Amino acid sequence: MNLFMIILFLVVFSVCALFSFGAWKYNQGHYDERQEMLRGKANKYSCSAMLIFLGVYFCYDILFGDYLIRLSASMLALLTICLGVIVFTSYSIWNEAYNYVNTNQKSSFCFVLFAFLSLLNIGTFILGFSDMNRYEIVVDKIIEFKQPFSQLFVGITFGSMALIYFIKGIVNKFQED
Repeated sequence: MNLFMIILFLVVFSVCALFSFGAWKYNQGHYDERQEMLRGKANKYSCSAMLIFLGVYFCYDILFGDYLIRLSASMLALLTICLGVIVFTSYSIWNEAYNYVNTNQKSSFCFVLFAFLSLLNIGTFILGFSDMNRYEIVVDKIIEFKQPFSQLFVGITFGSMALIYFIKGIVNKFQED
């Protein structure tokens, strides 16, 4: 079993390295100044959203933590990271600063792939939800991080990216007419 996991890791790592090298070698895109400025704003809003979320959760934990359910540290970290990624990508996609200049035709396939990955991960979460009975999710009033939650958060993150992209495309078509 351990040998299989090592071989699987090496195969996945090799494939990712090959695709990364190919993407780096043939990537001719660039961001213009407007996109760079908007990506900076998206980064600022993303950081602000994460800080506000952590501040609100800290106040919730201080005031109601002894009486209500809390999150484990790993669950809180994963939720915060996903929130930051969703805010950054949503703002960037909506303001057309997520993709390189003049790559909108090529990028629609990427967002179809994101939608497929989202459905795949959410489907895995739903199928794994029946096994959640064997896990103890809430231990001493703390929601613990368990395996199916990672699929849920990845599915929500990729799904929000694809959803914002396709909604922006529909809005652009209606504005052109």
